[in-house]
Amino acid sequence: MKLITSRHWWPMIALAILCIAVYGRCITFEYVLYDDPNIIFENEHVIQGLTWDSARWAILHPNFGLYMPLPTLTFMLDYSLYGDWAGGFHVSTLLWHILCVCLFYRVMGRLTKNYTAVFFASALVAIHPVQAMTINWISARNEIMPAVFLLLCIDLYRRYTEQEKGAYRKSAFFYAMSLFCMFLGMMSKQGAVLLPIVLLLFDYWPLKRIEISFSRFPKTLSRALTLAAEKIPYMLFSGLGVFFAFYGKRDFGAFKGSRIMSPLENIGFAMTGFIRYLFHLIYPDRYIMGFIADWTPPLWMVFGAALILIIITALALSQLWRRPWAIVLWGWFFFFLFPVSGLVRYAEESIALRYLYVPSMGLFLLLGFGLYELSTGKVQAQKNKEPAIAPAYWVPALLLLVLLSALAFRQSGFWATSEILAQRALVVTHGNNALAHNHLGVIRGRQGLQKQAFAHMEKCVELEPNRNIWLTNYAIMLNTAERYKESLKITTSLVEKIPSSPVVLNLHGAALAGNQRFEEAIPYLERAHEMEPDYVPVLYNYGVCLFNVGRVEEAKSFLKHALEIQPTHNLSKHALAQIEAQ
Repeated sequence: MKLITSRHWWPMIALAILCIAVYGRCITFEYVLYDDPNIIFENEHVIQGLTWDSARWAILHPNFGLYMPLPTLTFMLDYSLYGDWAGGFHVSTLLWHILCVCLFYRVMGRLTKNYTAVFFASALVAIHPVQAMTINWISARNEIMPAVFLLLCIDLYRRYTEQEKGAYRKSAFFYAMSLFCMFLGMMSKQGAVLLPIVLLLFDYWPLKRIEISFSRFPKTLSRALTLAAEKIPYMLFSGLGVFFAFYGKRDFGAFKGSRIMSPLENIGFAMTGFIRYLFHLIYPDRYIMGFIADWTPPLWMVFGAALILIIITALALSQLWRRPWAIVLWGWFFFFLFPVSGLVRYAEESIALRYLYVPSMGLFLLLGFGLYELSTGKVQAQKNKEPAIAPAYWVPALLLLVLLSALAFRQSGFWATSEILAQRALVVTHGNNALAHNHLGVIRGRQGLQKQAFAHMEKCVELEPNRNIWLTNYAIMLNTAERYKESLKITTSLVEKIPSSPVVLNLHGAALAGNQRFEEAIPYLERAHEMEPDYVPVLYNYGVCLFNVGRVEEAKSFLKHALEIQPTHNLSKHALAQIEAQ
């Protein structure tokens, strides 16, 4: 009974109810075309459910360019439980979010001893509109799960630092468990590679393991070096995380051709990225699924962004002794956002709001502590004392939470279907979002509205003519419509750019076959088959080409293999029936 009536259970119950009230209708949402099919619903390994073979694949292989075995395992479990019902996947993601919010409240409350400020920050983590993308996009579960393990890592690190001298076993246990949780975070996604720096900031405040004094600089430096050495195992796990991240991108082909850009090219881009992320946190309305990739900030914007970042950092540093939480919490935001700020990018997105899930926690805490001080006149709660609830604190806090909850509820609704999501993106960007046009092109094609489908796809390619994924999708649509001459122009250039893609090789082979150039098509389809022996479109096109050059028995074997893998593949059924009839 004592556990249920604990004063900290009721705030967590309130936070859970708040999450459900704002995001609970996601149970009625579909999955979206934005990577959900590739990562989950059309991934041949995930749709096997959770089995030994699928689990082994999740641990050993990236999932659509991301090494994230733990989220992939949860997708497999969901598929075993719910099949392809998207609502079940949404419920699981929402539960992970609730767990993360409640953990944030407890972990940061224990760490800072100011539950009043932390509760407000936790509510912002729960319902700020910027979270709508992460919570309602199933594939973005890989942003929430690392946050859970990150918070556990921080809490265990706190417990390690609070052990009495001589309690070596307990200290070693909490230290090892903290490292283990960091490892689990890296197995979920590798966004928190700069966690060792944030732990060093916590050593200054609130753990007070180091005192910064310029009058006793040698002592300060010695202590800082000792604490930095203590973080070496964490740094090794950070290095492992970097390896995992590059392993996933390499598997996805991110380093082929000119897709990867050097950090030197991206310094200005990254600085503007910080300001754009801050803008979306302050003005939470004009959110879309994917921001334009092919964008270079003008020089004035780069210098302006640099100036703003310098001013904010200088203000935080000026409060180093009076308000140490200012620089620590600003550092949380800066260092967790830094790896995804655009310093290293692959010409796919300029910014992605899902990346704010962990970094924004630092700013939410900063706002909570700032509001607490303004309303109470105290820098922070007195040690081991629960602060009094001041109307001057809760009135503006509650008004802000009500406003943000309404905006988050509205923003969440745009994720109900792919069509609504795409239409919203076009409204926000005045019709200039390639990703939205691509999705609407696919949707209209499935609806049989070919004219509209091609109009959207042509606009998509016009907006971002160098994106291979758009050209690939356009070629697929042209092949489906039997416009093989137009498709051949596109696939010829694609084969030159990405000659090791079985999808592109298959499309090129299909376009050649559609132009009755069967002999020329066979080498491309053969290479695609060597790379992906069970890729059904390749098996079908290869079989058709072999039949047309007189290799009938081989053709039948490929078509039969296609039907073994996908018994409902009607094109292979029809082709095999024609061959046997002749």
